[in-house]
Amino acid sequence: KNKIMLPVDAGINPNQYLLGLKWQPDGKRLFLQKLNRNQTKLDVLMADIKTGNTITVFSETANDYVKADPENIHFIASRNSFLWLSESNGYNHIYEVNLGTGQKVQITKGNWEVFEIKSVNEGTGDIFYTSNESNIREKHLYKINLDATGRKKLTEGNGYHNTLLTSNNRFFLDEYSDINTPTSYQMYNTDGKALYQKLIENKEL
Repeated sequence: KNKIMLPVDAGINPNQYLLGLKWQPDGKRLFLQKLNRNQTKLDVLMADIKTGNTITVFSETANDYVKADPENIHFIASRNSFLWLSESNGYNHIYEVNLGTGQKVQITKGNWEVFEIKSVNEGTGDIFYTSNESNIREKHLYKINLDATGRKKLTEGNGYHNTLLTSNNRFFLDEYSDINTPTSYQMYNTDGKALYQKLIENKEL
């Protein structure tokens, strides 16, 4: 098959940043983020892969700066939307953006920060994310439904939890430590129940 190089219309302003190129899961549309030179306005563009033409599906502005993250778009195919992390209310929180209207609806709320979106289970509607809700010096794994209900902390023990979810979102590996506890590893299901004894526990340290 012939390969064709097709330019994507990102505007004519040379003083801008382009980042976060992502294909929609069905491969029919390409998304990219465009940040102005002053970093006070960020546009999410959707490109037609046949023509290269783009439309702006969502914009975010701030008086000081907009936090840009190349990995920020998390598509929800069944809802024609994507999840977006934003500091627009003063704290980093999860929002759902409708691809048809550009409307942004806040999902997580509070005087604490979401660190990252780990995964989304479209079948159950659960979003898995890490945050410092429990303590500003800690990191825990949580889940919450797309309708902003059912928020639950999945990791236990005061301290820092690095987590890795399985591809089916049924289990996760927790790498845990705190100032007095050496690193240990434990498997859990995504209801927060431990499956086995700790895989690695550095008691001798």
